[in-house]
Amino acid sequence: MTIGKLIRTIRASQGLSQGDMAQCLGISQNYLSLVESGKKTMSVKLVETLADRLGVSKELLYLVASEVPSELIGSDREDFIKLQKNLFAIITYEMDTISCDAA
Repeated sequence: MTIGKLIRTIRASQGLSQGDMAQCLGISQNYLSLVESGKKTMSVKLVETLADRLGVSKELLYLVASEVPSELIGSDREDFIKLQKNLFAIITYEMDTISCDAA
């Protein structure tokens, strides 16, 4: 999962439009669309803003959105994927709403 797909999934789980999410993050809707589609990458600052709004660390977001390392095989690979899925569940299912107060 890419960071863009992660944002899209989180946004959808919160029932937010791209415009609402973009406003929450302090970026344009067009830029968010490009990030979600993988045509643009997010700056570290923007990842920090997203993490702050979600109440999680930026490292957690990067871990969930990272590619499975190619050197992981067998049960190690499966464990890494399971970890990502569990962390994703924590981010999406245990949060009530995205906090946009600081935007």
